[in-house]
Amino acid sequence: MLKNIRIRTKLFLAVLALAVPALILVGVLSYLGGKEAVERTTLEHLTSVRAGKAHQIEGYFDQIRSQARIFARDRMIIDAMVEFDDANRASRDLEVTPEQRDEVAAYYSEEFLPRLEANSDAQVDPATYMPTDDNDLYLQYHYIVANPNPVGEKDLLDDAGDDSDFTAVHRTIHPILRDLVHEFGFYDLFLIDGSGHIVYTVSKEVDLGTNLLDGPYQDTNLAKVFQEVQQDSLSDSVRLVDFAPYAPSLGEPASFMAAPILDGAWLLGVLVFQMPVSEIDGVMTSNRNWQFDGLGETGETYLVGPDFKMRSNSRFLLEDPAGYLEAAERAGTSPVDIRQIRNFGTTILIQEVRTPASIAALADETATTTSTDYRGVEVLVSYAPLAIEGVDWVILSEIDVDEAFTRIRVFTRNLILRMAAVLALVLAASWFLSRRFVAPIVELDGAARRFASGEEDVEVPVTSGDELGGLAGSFNQMVSAIRQKTADLKRTAEELEGISSVILRWDTEGRILFMNDYGLELFGFSAEELVGEPIVGSIVPASDGVEKNVRKMIDEIAADPAKYEDDETENQRKNGDRIWMAWRNTPIISDDGMLREILTIGIDITERKRAEDQLRKLSQAVEQS
Repeated sequence: MLKNIRIRTKLFLAVLALAVPALILVGVLSYLGGKEAVERTTLEHLTSVRAGKAHQIEGYFDQIRSQARIFARDRMIIDAMVEFDDANRASRDLEVTPEQRDEVAAYYSEEFLPRLEANSDAQVDPATYMPTDDNDLYLQYHYIVANPNPVGEKDLLDDAGDDSDFTAVHRTIHPILRDLVHEFGFYDLFLIDGSGHIVYTVSKEVDLGTNLLDGPYQDTNLAKVFQEVQQDSLSDSVRLVDFAPYAPSLGEPASFMAAPILDGAWLLGVLVFQMPVSEIDGVMTSNRNWQFDGLGETGETYLVGPDFKMRSNSRFLLEDPAGYLEAAERAGTSPVDIRQIRNFGTTILIQEVRTPASIAALADETATTTSTDYRGVEVLVSYAPLAIEGVDWVILSEIDVDEAFTRIRVFTRNLILRMAAVLALVLAASWFLSRRFVAPIVELDGAARRFASGEEDVEVPVTSGDELGGLAGSFNQMVSAIRQKTADLKRTAEELEGISSVILRWDTEGRILFMNDYGLELFGFSAEELVGEPIVGSIVPASDGVEKNVRKMIDEIAADPAKYEDDETENQRKNGDRIWMAWRNTPIISDDGMLREILTIGIDITERKRAEDQLRKLSQAVEQS
């Protein structure tokens, strides 16, 4: 098939056959190397983000731990503990009226319990939470129920106006402690006496005045952390408990850090901070500036506890709550969990993250890999356990694979564009070079065609000294030589045409190859009728044995050219008339010594034969007479 393709196309295809595979090889190697570099850079960045956030969150809890220890030793806190404890004891003798008792009950049944039931998605028994101790009722009535500020802002009340010892201490100490909570970003601050009574809170939720050892919240994490400090108060250690739903905060997740308040070796009470979710989220999200951490549009860093539940909020909930809830519903999240996420506005303790990465991290493994996240989306994830005393948490930094490998797609697209541009240049260059290289050949081919069609004044310009230039020069020499030979042949033909002789060429098979015009006219044939025909039957009469004689003559001419050098034969014209010819046969021998053809020149001797015949007849007549 390639034999029929033009040289220019062959050269073009040859260049492509060399250039395209080389270009593809370079492109593939560049792609693999670039892809590996981008993947490595992306994974290293994600690992760096995870390590940085781990350091931040561990540092944050260390800082809170230090603050709790320092504040618990501060004279102001020690004095506040003593004064609130004394005031709390004094308030136990204060009377709670039936009306006040009813208002507290109404607050629980109409305000607190309905909200708690909505958030916990379960029916709540009022008797479980309703305070029965008069001291608890007194404090909750004056600082919660009768507090004119709405839920969530009860801390704005400094003086309940009841002239109690508690209020006297409260109006002095509360503004200071409230400012401390707001300044350091805590959710709440508790002062708990040695017997478990919550003698003071900043936020004024329904745990105020209750007892953590035998009261309604004895099974909470607040009671747990209090007891841990109470049992090990002499070590001066600060304790942290994990997040758990906390009923006084309407069931929202709460984590607590506690430190002993000591007077020498005597435990006065316990200082407790309710950990702020917003502050933890601020650390984990860089205050919702994920792009600052290089996490793009889908990256996030979050915490997971030993129950595989989140300990910090999902980025996707913070950015688009409605979209997150729709996605969670599509992913098969239970309606209860969806309602709780909607009610609390958090994924902490609700969103389960039971993924290969979280399982490995909770098994004390550290790695950066590709996995599926809690949304069912393929992500790049870097995970590790955290070193936070008191909790068994792990940290995961993730980014969607589609976004993480955007740089790879951009790199691939740019590489393809560059390869396409280079290929276009190669195509253009190869086409140009093939045309430039073949142009002399094309010109030579055109000249040869023109020369073959009869144009005599043909000459190819010699524009280079290379092989093509040499070929052009040789062509010109050949044309010149052929032109000269043609002129010589023409002149010879004209001379021969002027000779009254038959010029005949015939091959070793006895077929006529050529006869000049004189011969054709003499025998009455056209060239088309005669050339290629056997001698016998055309100009030699056919008879028995003639063909054998011709074959014998051909063989003998090849063996002994002189034997048949001159010959006289009776021939026939096309119309059947007989004529006598005198022939001179010249064998044409090839380079290998074989007889190629026979050149025969003959003259018409018919008149001579007739004259000789008449003379013979006359001689015979004379002799007879």
